[in-house]
Amino acid sequence: MKHPVHLISPLFPQILAHPVPLRIELSNLDTFNETDDPVAHVEHFATVTRIYNAKDLHLYCVFPATLKGESLAWFHSLKEGEFKNFADLAPLFSNQFAAI
Repeated sequence: MKHPVHLISPLFPQILAHPVPLRIELSNLDTFNETDDPVAHVEHFATVTRIYNAKDLHLYCVFPATLKGESLAWFHSLKEGEFKNFADLAPLFSNQFAAI
């Protein structure tokens, strides 16, 4: 299923107002492929970002950088401000891609 892509962020403005620390090395994060296990992807993401003492709001800002294709389109199809933190997003992401 194709999701419309738009440039409005589903991130709350309060989250976008906090810049992500440059010390978070994105190359250490795996990119999600729709054939991957979404729960494992979220767990790996949380494990790697925990090394950097990333706060929840940073997790939420960095997570889309680990997505591509259908999963990134899905993320951008979420309503603006739909989630307040990563803990809200993670289960929805896992449920969305668990059956693929």
